[in-house]
Amino acid sequence: MDIQKIDKKIPGGKLLRVEFAKDKDRVTYIKITGDFFIYPEKSIEQIEKIILENNLIKLEDKLNEHIVKNKIQIIGFTISDLINIIK
Repeated sequence: MDIQKIDKKIPGGKLLRVEFAKDKDRVTYIKITGDFFIYPEKSIEQIEKIILENNLIKLEDKLNEHIVKNKIQIIGFTISDLINIIK
């Protein structure tokens, strides 16, 4: 498994660190850390799980749907920022 590690300072936001491995259009490993805020805190694990369960084509819609449905608050990055790092 070839794990990539990308640190990105989001303009106007926080540091987003993503460790991941991909196999074609699927993420096979993901760990999201950084100096951002997310509430509830356990939501980051849910987001990682959704990333592993879906292909990259539908991923942004699935994540945004989950965030709205569960009233998750993210301060410091957007889902688009996350998806751009993974792609």
